Amino acid sequence: MDQDLRHLIKEFLTIYQTLDINGDPAARGHILDVQNKMSTILNNDPPLQQKTPEQKPVCKHLNPAIDKGKEGPFAGLCNAVEKTSRKFRWEFGYSSMPGHLYESYAYTEVLGPDGNVYSDELILGFVLLAPQCYYPDHNHPGIEESYIGLSGECIQNNDEFVKPGGFLYNYPGKMHNLKVPAGKPCLLAYAWNAEPEVLRTYSMNFSG
Repeated sequence: MDQDLRHLIKEFLTIYQTLDINGDPAARGHILDVQNKMSTILNNDPPLQQKTPEQKPVCKHLNPAIDKGKEGPFAGLCNAVEKTSRKFRWEFGYSSMPGHLYESYAYTEVLGPDGNVYSDELILGFVLLAPQCYYPDHNHPGIEESYIGLSGECIQNNDEFVKPGGFLYNYPGKMHNLKVPAGKPCLLAYAWNAEPEVLRTYSMNFSG
């Protein structure tokens, strides 16, 4: 495996090994599953996939978000993103989106069926949101999702806050949206955990 990408996945693993979630058995189970799968993937040295790097308009906010994240609690992962971001293919993932999202949102899958590193056991990636972005209601049937706050902040469903160093768990199929306050972009790491068939065939759709 490419050593920079291996290091990035190790930084993901370090974060999930240090998370301490109280009172939510589902979130704890998700964290343990993600830990175990990442360890196995690293030990098995999975193949690289040919991906042509690509940026979206929101990527103008990437370097400022990384720089701010390097001052935060997950600086190790932000440093790894800085070293590998030239290899990322940023995507929208939806066949149809509200017009404002074309300028204010993109994601990149680093590990997964469509990632820089192949796996059908787990998906790891990053979401970049511009200041004042509203990412509308959507869900992921059959997929457990967690967000890790790297830089900036956002609010999920008007009452769940994700700040640098924060963790948020979404059970499979949970409807959720994200809002970013004015001022700073938001950079999130995410993990999707599901059965291989689900991850190989997932599609992204907004509600309604």
